[in-house]
Amino acid sequence: MIIKEGGYEFHQTETGHTVMFKRRVIGEIVTHQESNGRHCFRLGVDNRKEPRTYRGKVTAANALKVLDELVREAKSSSLSMEDTILRSWERTPSTV
Repeated sequence: MIIKEGGYEFHQTETGHTVMFKRRVIGEIVTHQESNGRHCFRLGVDNRKEPRTYRGKVTAANALKVLDELVREAKSSSLSMEDTILRSWERTPSTV
């Protein structure tokens, strides 16, 4: 099932959604439930013990988009690890 929302396409999978932006896969968000029972999402790449959760698919997709932009920029310009970290501090998702 495909859901279009906020400029993103969400392709439903067994564990969550594959997120596409402008016909390109930018990552996966996984459905999650907070300790208080609230339904939310986490990023598929976030494997920490207590991952950051996002309330809403679009909010999680915005975070994925920022991560994707940083990864593409770091690969194309061969940035150092320090430069990548500094740029990540400057780019936070607008809805967070």
